[in-house]
Amino acid sequence: MIKIDKYIREALLDCFSAIEGGQLRVAEETGIQQASLSRWNSGKVESMTNDNWRKIVAYIGEYLPEDYIPKDIRGRQIKNLSQINLGTPAINPLVEPCIKILEKDPMLISIVEDLHKLDKVKKLKVLLYMEELE
Repeated sequence: MIKIDKYIREALLDCFSAIEGGQLRVAEETGIQQASLSRWNSGKVESMTNDNWRKIVAYIGEYLPEDYIPKDIRGRQIKNLSQINLGTPAINPLVEPCIKILEKDPMLISIVEDLHKLDKVKKLKVLLYMEELE
């Protein structure tokens, strides 16, 4: 469980304000209930599941402090790939080794081209999926 601290609350608020459609759109795109997003944002709920963190971090990551590492409900830092703030500068180097492997096979070049076109949210989703497959 991830502790929802002041940084996460502020990032949620900033994200909802910046995205057209706010909370509702984020709820639709992440699959997280809007009521949960509202309770996190208001402070009524002080933690979220790791699964929900994976879903929301792609949206709020750019609003979190640089090098932000979330803590679990016991106050321990959580540092694995699926639970850290990954902005575009952090995501691109992680995707590059995958791209180098794919480029070796001419039949997979279209996948490489598609990976380059993805925004940071979608790149993060691909990385999380690949992490789950390992």
